[in-house]
Amino acid sequence: MEFVKSDSRYRRYYPMLTVMLGTGVRCGELVGLTWDDVDMGKKEIHIRRTLIYKNFGNGMEYRISTPKTKSGIRTVPMSDKVYNAFIQQKELNTMLGKDRNNLEIGDCRDFIFVTKNGRPLLTTSVNKVLAHIASAMNIA
Repeated sequence: MEFVKSDSRYRRYYPMLTVMLGTGVRCGELVGLTWDDVDMGKKEIHIRRTLIYKNFGNGMEYRISTPKTKSGIRTVPMSDKVYNAFIQQKELNTMLGKDRNNLEIGDCRDFIFVTKNGRPLLTTSVNKVLAHIASAMNIA
């Protein structure tokens, strides 16, 4: 994480990775998080959905799904580190203008982890970022 925090290419992913590692959420749950799922006052994250992007017969599209199991719908407590990561992500989204996208998927909007175009990150994108970070770290 120190490498990610200090690397100019990857530091923008530091808050997302902090949330991912600090909560143990699955990748689809992470990219499906909206700001309505995060209760900063109670320091809780409500995991209610997973975000899927695939071809359902009419081309590639986003869909909201429930977590893999019933126990997947849960409330996860936030550590101070995760709390601060959400604050950093909110600031990052505002600074880059990513907070102005009103893309709705199902009844969900205001996704936390989004691309430069304001669309929710894909799970494959998160996995690619992790692979690129590991490769860059090994080279360094």
